[in-house]
Amino acid sequence: MRKLLLTVKKFIKNLFADTDQKENTKENFLSFKTDGILARTIISSSAQYSDVEDIVYSSNRKNKPKLAERIPLSQKEIYKVCIWQLYGGDKHFKALIEKSPKVVGVYKDTLEESAAEAEILLLTSGGDNFSVNNLLEVLDMSNKYVVIVSTFKEETLKNRIMYRVDHCINTYKIYTQEAFDKFIDTIIELAAKPDV
Repeated sequence: MRKLLLTVKKFIKNLFADTDQKENTKENFLSFKTDGILARTIISSSAQYSDVEDIVYSSNRKNKPKLAERIPLSQKEIYKVCIWQLYGGDKHFKALIEKSPKVVGVYKDTLEESAAEAEILLLTSGGDNFSVNNLLEVLDMSNKYVVIVSTFKEETLKNRIMYRVDHCINTYKIYTQEAFDKFIDTIIELAAKPDV
């Protein structure tokens, strides 16, 4: 079984190999440009590999785009928030936002429109394939505070999310109204300060 797992890992690593090589040898015959999509698809079909080793994203880490600098949020009474696929249900978090005195939800026709208008983004990682990257790729993040709400470890999130992440928190830590409101107070305070 261990030999099979090592073979699978080697196969996946080869999917990320440098495609500038023209030589078609036994070692690089699987080296074609996929940007990791094929490997992520294979891995996401079995969540047990997501934290075993960072095999899917280790080769792409060096190719992270330049992280967008953040402009501190202006002080105001109410901030616009966009949520996306939060574990435990967007419906639950929409109710928390509605009862919170300092934030208002933004709900447009598309996720991209909602995120573009919001100042604070409360997003999930997008599961084992970290599809949050697809959203962050198309946004101007300079005037946004990006929070990833997930059950993944913070180190894993920051390694696999290709764009700027300002804060990470476990979903269960903000599930009650009291905890959510305290969390929002903290986020607003952090978002108003310049990055160090």
